[in-house]
Amino acid sequence: MIPQNTMKNQENQRNCVSVGAGAGQIKPFIKKTAKEPLNWNLIFELWECDKREAQYVALEYLQKHRKQLVPKDIDNLKTLIVKKSWWETVDTIDAFVGDIVMMDKALKRQGILLRIWYKRIK
Repeated sequence: MIPQNTMKNQENQRNCVSVGAGAGQIKPFIKKTAKEPLNWNLIFELWECDKREAQYVALEYLQKHRKQLVPKDIDNLKTLIVKKSWWETVDTIDAFVGDIVMMDKALKRQGILLRIWYKRIK
């Protein structure tokens, strides 16, 4: 019997390998999943891949699900920034957080955007 962690790692590696298989497979995947509920487990699996392209796929996936993002997703977005941050991933995620803050009056009043992301520009 394969331990649960090992099975999860093997599944994650399959996702990572399929990301590296070529851009021709990515667009159909993004299109196919566009109408499904937002899947943070998938996003985090892609984010953990060694290949940087996997983070780009995760961001494309988030872009297609952008309208499903809600205030409780800010913590997940913050996790993505903390785990692996490059200027282009940070800028993209920053836009997602901005969308969430702009649609939630309570967050705008609290100034949460400034408190969470102020270190980003340092």
